[in-house]
Amino acid sequence: MKHVPQQRQTRLRSGISVAEVVIAATGVSVLSVIGITTVCLLMTAEQRAMESIVVDRTIAELADELRQDAHNAVSAEITDDGTELSLRQADDTRITYSCTGDGINRSDATERVEDFHLPFGETRFELSGAGRLITCRHERDPTLEMSFFEPNETTAQPRRKYRIDAALLASDKSQE
Repeated sequence: MKHVPQQRQTRLRSGISVAEVVIAATGVSVLSVIGITTVCLLMTAEQRAMESIVVDRTIAELADELRQDAHNAVSAEITDDGTELSLRQADDTRITYSCTGDGINRSDATERVEDFHLPFGETRFELSGAGRLITCRHERDPTLEMSFFEPNETTAQPRRKYRIDAALLASDKSQE
């Protein structure tokens, strides 16, 4: 009998190798880091946009209120440091705007108090030489804003400056 060499049977491999697992885990971790970074950047952008919207809306409300009060006022006085504005109305009532650490408070004789929340900045009042034009300036410091990332030279933003002008339009009838 003739000896027939036996053919070696090749067995198909089942399962995965360690190298394949390492490559897959590396790919998943890279994609996870990219995804997490993208989500953090989107959340930071959304937060900054919301802060800007809130501050812009507050500035608009303050501007409307200040202009209405100033138009009806016969005189205005500002403290030396510019943190308090006092408006005298024709009926001798006083409306006071006071700068605080996080905004402006408005109060009058009717015990009506309003708070205009303006965080991350400084607000001051100015009065023109003739005493008939009031200027309210608010300057936001972007380094004080809450953020996921520390500001650096690539993410630095300029200071945002707001200006509200209001004229005293009423005349003092008692002096006429």
